[in-house]
Amino acid sequence: MQAPGVYPFVVLTRPKDKNAVLAQRLRQAGMSVLELPALKLVDCEAGPASQYAPVRYDLVVLVSGYACRRYLQWQLGLDYPRTDAQATSRQASATASPARAAWPPDTLAATVGQASARILYDSAVVPGSAIIHPAADQSADSEHLWQQLLPRMDRIRRVLIVRGESGREWLADRLEQAGASVDKLALYRREAARWSAEEGVMLHQAMSAPQPCVVLLTSREGVDAALANGRRLALDGLWASARFVVVHERIADYLQSRLPPSGKAALPMVKISQPGDDALFESILEMASCQASS
Repeated sequence: MQAPGVYPFVVLTRPKDKNAVLAQRLRQAGMSVLELPALKLVDCEAGPASQYAPVRYDLVVLVSGYACRRYLQWQLGLDYPRTDAQATSRQASATASPARAAWPPDTLAATVGQASARILYDSAVVPGSAIIHPAADQSADSEHLWQQLLPRMDRIRRVLIVRGESGREWLADRLEQAGASVDKLALYRREAARWSAEEGVMLHQAMSAPQPCVVLLTSREGVDAALANGRRLALDGLWASARFVVVHERIADYLQSRLPPSGKAALPMVKISQPGDDALFESILEMASCQASS
């Protein structure tokens, strides 16, 4: 783990193995990066694969990049690399057993954002014409995916939502109200990570420095886990000096409501970014370089 040295400093809290490419780019841009996953993803037992095969559904919704990889691996035998750095390399793209790698031609596959959709496109087994996701200039969320699904609802009767053990029910509710039968498949669960005392010292150094410290948070659960670690490590008073990049307005609002009182009149600086690595890189650079309001 890299100790604080070159500033500005960036704290990446996405789950382990999701930060490699972004961390490398940030370091190449002259930043110090501390990778502190707030959550860890634990695979769940899912039962017989045939029960949730894509051929049984008109639409399969995959709510995250991890859901995409787990479902394609489980159903189609795709073998994904272990790290983001490998996963984004075309030379190390997913491979599949020819006997199992077949996506039904009449089954749609949907994601809530372009970053997750890229996994489906790069799989080479899901036809591009079957992939649905919000447009590049739209937020990566269920509401904007629903706008894409509405014109197709006349052909969608059976839906599978592949997700973690917990999550929003908004899209499932809309689909059921439109007359679809919805199954939910939990392939993983999120658990709070516990930061060590050494990691707490490094985070304290980063947030106490005169240069900006930018913290990336990508889920409400991640917000809760990061703040809980801060309380346990006696860092509550330092969050007010940090700047934050989040991937949705809901997370920004939740973060502002959960941050401990600082006594300052101004709220911490928060920027909403698209969730892909390119957009996050630009947003972090912007937050690291912009001047704080007085």
